[in-house]
Amino acid sequence: MFAQVELPVDTKRSVLTVPTSAVIDSGTRQIILVQVQEGRFDPREVKLGARSDDRIEVLEGVRDGEMVVVAANLLNCIQI
Repeated sequence: MFAQVELPVDTKRSVLTVPTSAVIDSGTRQIILVQVQEGRFDPREVKLGARSDDRIEVLEGVRDGEMVVVAANLLNCIQI
């Protein structure tokens, strides 16, 4: 048997959320890539909270106003 249940939640506090595509979930930890300057990114381990269809609450690891990677369609590699 399968059921999909939606529960309305009335929160009085503001929460920080990111698109689900911003989270890299390895199964043991969750990472978000934060842009520290043009072309430089910092992987941050995050603690996640509530989830919706396309957003995830971030409890720890990033701050409001930081730029995060939400999609990486192409990784360019060069041989060194």
